[in-house]
Amino acid sequence: MKVLSILLLGTASVAAFAPVTIRHSGGKISSQQLGAEDVAISTEKVAKTTTSSVVKSDTLRDEAQNQLRSESIPFLLKSEYLNGYVGDVGFDPFGFSKEVQMEYLREAELKHGRIAMLAWAGWVAVDMGARLAYSPTDWMDVNSPAAFNLFVNGEVPLDFWYTPLGYLMPLFIAGEICQCENVNKMRDGEEVPRVAGDLGCDFLKILKDKSDEDVNRMKLRELKHARAGMLAFAGVLVQSTIVGANTFPYLEIAA
Repeated sequence: MKVLSILLLGTASVAAFAPVTIRHSGGKISSQQLGAEDVAISTEKVAKTTTSSVVKSDTLRDEAQNQLRSESIPFLLKSEYLNGYVGDVGFDPFGFSKEVQMEYLREAELKHGRIAMLAWAGWVAVDMGARLAYSPTDWMDVNSPAAFNLFVNGEVPLDFWYTPLGYLMPLFIAGEICQCENVNKMRDGEEVPRVAGDLGCDFLKILKDKSDEDVNRMKLRELKHARAGMLAFAGVLVQSTIVGANTFPYLEIAA
């Protein structure tokens, strides 16, 4: 009996290490073959997963990189300091926003843009025949380029300062002096009681009871016109005083 038990145990022990045969539609597959196929399948899955991960990683990296690209100049990276500002298209090729406070830059942009819009309108209006009342009598036939040259050369007649435009100059200067403190704080990165460019000049109540979305839309419109105004005035100044096309629409060079 003991001998029989020993034989049975020995047979079971040997069977534990014997190859297992598994039925398959294509025939019999040994355990060694099954293991090899499992490894191959697992390797293929890992390869596919790795490839998928690499593709996803590359896609995410490209998307993140594209988000950092300037919308207006795609081959340049976008400055992070422009985020959140109305009219942001990533245009900062010289990196000014990295060196100067954005509030100060926006204040300067709007101020120059507003002046340029007025300057272009005034320049063209004079060249089309408009004249202010009480203008110096010897300036009635002077066009914009000629008046510009008189100012540059310091040949402004004394009676000019007694005209309506001359009287407005001290008001402009006084307004700038009143804003010096806030502008200096913007330059230094300090808090100011107003948003850059907001001088509280809304006499027509255009923004009254408007939503934030509507307000931002109006701000964007002004900003676009301001930028266009700066380009327009630079163009008309060059055409009139350098190229020599000094009559509206500034396409023909004067003889």
